[in-house]
Amino acid sequence: MNAEQLVAKLRDEYEKGLDALGGVMEEERKRQFDALQAQIEDRKSKVEEAQRKKEEELARKEEAAKLAQAKEVDRIKLLRAKKEQLTKTLQEGQRLIYKQCYSKPLYSFNKKLNDM
Repeated sequence: MNAEQLVAKLRDEYEKGLDALGGVMEEERKRQFDALQAQIEDRKSKVEEAQRKKEEELARKEEAAKLAQAKEVDRIKLLRAKKEQLTKTLQEGQRLIYKQCYSKPLYSFNKKLNDM
């Protein structure tokens, strides 16, 4: 019973201490709660800002990819036109020696006649 009496005595002293504080403890608790609410709201705004930036970055990358694809299509069209011109030129009788260098038809070289 001694332990129970001691616990009851401590509880009475604690409650008297709380009564002596009055509403200070409640005010402190409310202040802390308001600070936590402000932090949560600040965090929400930062998260929304980060999500908005991420979406903008994705949209910008998507636009860059579309632009790169369009450039690639234009390049392929240009290369096809060049290929068509090259095949037309080759069909007309010129032979390709080096890249973009054409000549008359080649003649055979007789090494035995030109030894001397």
